[in-house]
Amino acid sequence: MIQLQLQVELAYEIRSPAGADLIFNVHAAQTGQQTVSEEELLLSQPVIPDVAMDPATATRFMRPRRSGPAESDIPGGRKHRTPSR
Repeated sequence: MIQLQLQVELAYEIRSPAGADLIFNVHAAQTGQQTVSEEELLLSQPVIPDVAMDPATATRFMRPRRSGPAESDIPGGRKHRTPSR
């Protein structure tokens, strides 16, 4: 069995004062040919990840939503663990 450990960093800047709607497709695929044993998503902004799955392809998408003021002071960002199959 081959095991891989990957780390990816994505940096972006939104210059519009109105913000923007973003949708990310960055989660590892969970298919019959591979098993995701662990994954972690670290968000450096005070947002809540809304993860949805396309039932036809099992592809997962994440849309960050603004969090309330009580959640905006998270040191080091917000961690989100997605359960593995």
